[in-house]
Amino acid sequence: MEFVHETSDIIRKYRKSEPGLLVTSRGILLFILVALLGGYFAISTAWMVLDKGIIVSQLKPATIIPVPDVEITFNYHFNIACELRYLDGSPSRPCDEDLVTQPSCDELSEDKRWHGWFTSIDGRVKFNLTENLYGVWFTINIDDPRYQRDLDAGMFVKVHDSDFNPRTVPQSVHDQALKIDPNFYARLDELNYHVNWMFINRHIRKKMIPSFFNVLGIPPSYFEEAYITSRYESVTAPDTVEFAGQPTTGPQKYANLFIGTLNWFEEVETESR
Repeated sequence: MEFVHETSDIIRKYRKSEPGLLVTSRGILLFILVALLGGYFAISTAWMVLDKGIIVSQLKPATIIPVPDVEITFNYHFNIACELRYLDGSPSRPCDEDLVTQPSCDELSEDKRWHGWFTSIDGRVKFNLTENLYGVWFTINIDDPRYQRDLDAGMFVKVHDSDFNPRTVPQSVHDQALKIDPNFYARLDELNYHVNWMFINRHIRKKMIPSFFNVLGIPPSYFEEAYITSRYESVTAPDTVEFAGQPTTGPQKYANLFIGTLNWFEEVETESR
């Protein structure tokens, strides 16, 4: 058995085992392949970054739909009462008191308005086709002696999907949303703004999180955001029978607000690139 102890012996033995031209050609070919591969990844990454993507929508049946969270804003103090409504004509049932946060006013805020909330805590209230629960009926009363109808600037109603309400979302999710899309919450406000009487449609948008590994064919991950749109809107006129005889100043019954659904589907919007 022959033992080789010196590096020089190894080099001297094998350095002429292949022709120099073959070694050079192999090196040039390897360099070209690496350059082509690098160019491919560079172009693919650029396309992925610059591609705005397309949205693929799909309707899925949903017998259970979360009741949205509601924010009501008014420039006079008011109080909120609500009850659940059923498709089969069953008697309405009052909402749990802890779901309603009666109005408060931050004197340091810019608008100095009164803000009240209905929050479906932990998804406790859901529209349910099996149980025939399809809507929530709000009664809004003014209890502010300063109220004057001539100075009424209108009541503002904002509705958010309860799975993604900016008021209750964890800070980590809030920061992640802003990192992905700095204008996310501004657009979410626009998507969730409604007035007075509405039947809602729920949407789940699956926003693709770009990754270099997508170029390798690895399936992308998604950031899900839920929002709602209204199919029908109407304002209750103050001269209807229900509101007849209301005073023009002081405490009074002000409005009813109904939020419900007759569309037992959810639209899933998946971003693809």
